[in-house]
Amino acid sequence: MVWGSRVPGINELAHELRSFVIDNRGVLVMLGDAYTEGRYGEINYGINVVSNALTVAKELIRPLDKVVS
Repeated sequence: MVWGSRVPGINELAHELRSFVIDNRGVLVMLGDAYTEGRYGEINYGINVVSNALTVAKELIRPLDKVVS
């Protein structure tokens, strides 16, 4: 038996998170780079890049809330 099959909805949640990461991989990588560069260097982003990153971050909260509930 697969572990995920014992927890109701876990496979659907895993699929949703995986799809989100695949769809938003570029922005998520950029956010990781921005975090590192912000700590150890200097970096500038345009308003459109920042707006898109904020949208993705807000969208990520929904499936993550399902993980903790």
